[in-house]
This record gives sequence, C-alpha cells and structure tokens, in this order.
Amino acid sequence: MCMKKWARAAFIMALLTTVSAVSAEQEVVLYNWAQYMDPAILEDFHRETGIRVVEIHYESDQTKDDLLALNGGAGMDLMITSSVTLPVYASVGWIQPWGEMENWQHVDSRWYESLPPEHQRLGVPLLWGTVGILYRKDRVDRPDSWLALFRPRDKLAGKIMLTDDVKDVFGLALKALGFSLNSTDYEENQQAAELLGVLARSRPVFGYPVLNAHNALSRGQVLMAMIYNGDAITLQDEDDRLAFVVPREGTNLWLDSIALFRDAPHPEVARTFVEYLLRPDVAARLSTYLSFATANRDALPLLPDTLRNNDIVYPPDDVMARSEMFRPLPDSVMRMRQMYFSKIRTNDQGG
Repeated sequence: MCMKKWARAAFIMALLTTVSAVSAEQEVVLYNWAQYMDPAILEDFHRETGIRVVEIHYESDQTKDDLLALNGGAGMDLMITSSVTLPVYASVGWIQPWGEMENWQHVDSRWYESLPPEHQRLGVPLLWGTVGILYRKDRVDRPDSWLALFRPRDKLAGKIMLTDDVKDVFGLALKALGFSLNSTDYEENQQAAELLGVLARSRPVFGYPVLNAHNALSRGQVLMAMIYNGDAITLQDEDDRLAFVVPREGTNLWLDSIALFRDAPHPEVARTFVEYLLRPDVAARLSTYLSFATANRDALPLLPDTLRNNDIVYPPDDVMARSEMFRPLPDSVMRMRQMYFSKIRTNDQGG
C-alpha cells in the first residue's frame, strides 16, 4: 500500500478510536460511500431511538479494501458494499451472517434466493441498479455501444471518465466485445485487456463525477462517462445537456447490501438501525433520495410515480435480459484483471 493510502487508513483508524472514546450515547458506525445516505433518515432514526449513526466514508472499492486489509473493520459495525464482495469478506473473517430479522420479509426474494444458502444472509439487500454512459448530447453522438467508450474518437482524448473499479471497467470491456462480464476464458480476458490498451491511449480519467452542477461533464472537462444510473439522474436534474444510455450489449446489474462486521462493537444497536432501514417507508425515502431502485418489495408502492415509472431506474425487460450480475471469480482471473487495470489507470481523479 502506498504511503498516501496508508496515511488515510491510519487517520480513519484514529478517528474511530476518538469517536468511541468521546461518545456518551448509543451509536452505530457505518462504513459507506460518500453521498450514499439520506441525512434526514439518520436524523429521524436518532430522534426516534436515541441512537446516533456515525458514517466513515470510502472513495472507491480499492480504498475500502485497503482499510479492511489493515484492521478488518475494527471499530465499525456496518458496511454498505456490493453484494459480490460479501462471500470474499466472509471468507477472510471480516463480516458475519445476519440472523433472523423481523423486517427481512419486505426484501424482494429474487435478490437472495438465487444465491447459495450459505451466502443468502451475508448482507441485507438495499439498492440495485445498472451502469451506463452519461454523455453531453450537445457535443457527442449517442453512444449506442460500449465500444464508443472503449474505442473513442480522437476528439474524446482526455475527455472519457471510467469508474475507479476494476470490476466495472474490465467487465464492461468484455461486454463490449460480446462476452460475459464473468468470463473466465483466458483468450476473452486477453481481448478485453487489449481493448483497454487501446483506450489507454485516449488518456481516460478514473473516478466519479461530483453530484452537483460543478461536475466534470457540465464543465466540459469530460464528455462521456461510465456511471451508475442513479447518479446519472441526479446530474441530469442539474444539466439538461446530459443524457444517459445503457448500450446495446447490456450492462452490469449491481446490488448493494448492508453487512455486519464480525467484531462489531455495537451489534444489537446495528441490528436496530438495519431493521429501521428495512421499513418500507424508510426504504422508499432512501430510494427516492438517491434515485436508485429499492430491493424492498413493499417500498415500491410508496415511491413517487416519477421514480417508479422511470426506465433509467427500473430498466425495461429487454435491457434486463441483456444484462447480468457479477459473480465471484477465481483469484487467478481477478489478479489478471487487476494487473491490466493497474497498467491503464491514471493518477487523475474525477470531479
């Protein structure tokens, strides 16, 4: 781990120690993406229960894993993370399965029944969505294929943004070539690596647009970005020059779940918070605030029509049929993908 990453992880560990030492009230510590929780939900939960939720933010899957590799989640209770990471985190002893939960009944069973029984309770499904392309429709043509992003025209050099996530970037390079994003075939992965080599010559930026009017697309610094669908809606609300598309090859269907750390200092308090998030009215509020689809079946009728009927949030059947969820891959495949991803990744971060 580089010194900068180590210093950030050390700072977070010190912060966790300070939080625990000075708090005189019940609290739960949540490890989460920045801007991925409605502050009003946390305030209302505190008002109803007297329990304070302290958020520790990570900037990417890599920075999340860097801290976990250092301390295994010590000092934290809960983590919101991609469901594909849960079996890995369980195998190294970072998280523990959930037991019986009263409000689990509200979760749409399709998000866990397809998993092996030993994985079904590793995380509580919260939100799901897709990855697509957000672009400046006044500056570039509609990108109907992922190849428009991975083999960009010369005028897009330096103006492409990719998520800072090896799973998304490598997996969708495979989709661009007509392969499964879960391919373990050596030749198919090699072809995807070669495609990323072509893209590298266009000097892509790796990161995530800030979710306000000062984002890189609105400023013209980026003209085409790989992006999560709910974030695209947020930015479109700020700028009507932005348009979103899921390319014809299909995409990644992602699911974010909330997991309980194995050594959570406040496990029962953490359970109280998750039961609260699973209430249909609260799940609907979170979905509406973030513009992401809810995994809570009974929250759907409570959503505003503008969200429930939005085909960016809830894609039509043909998009769903062309898309797939990530599955855990063999270590050898992930090492190969990480090696090629590291080669093309720049030091620039999105904005």
